[in-house]
Parts: sequence; C-alpha cells; structure tokens
Amino acid sequence: MGDPMLAYAIDQADTDWRWRVFDADGELVAGGFAPSRPEAESAAIHVFAVAPRQRRGTAGTA
Repeated sequence: MGDPMLAYAIDQADTDWRWRVFDADGELVAGGFAPSRPEAESAAIHVFAVAPRQRRGTAGTA
C-alpha cells in the first residue's frame, strides 16, 4: 500500500498562522497554530513525515 495522500492549508488567523492537513477525502487529519508562516508550514509538513509511520504503528512522540 502506498503512502496516504495528504494536502495542507495555511492561513493567517489574527496574530497567529493556522495550519491544517487533509486526507484524500478532504477530512481534517491534523491542525494547529504557529506564530509564523514558516513555523506553520514546518508543522504541516511534519505530518507528512509522521503519517506513514503512524499507519505502520511505529509513530514517535515528537
């Protein structure tokens, strides 16, 4: 089975940046807030690296 299809969105929310990650069906799988756009993007992209390990049951606690 291949890696899950994921997409992310980043938008400004008041003084922070909101990030969200969606699966291929458009369901929200992760999200949060960060103080800057680069930090929000980093957090969203981190989900892409963690998702395949979670599927295999070996996710870390980062």
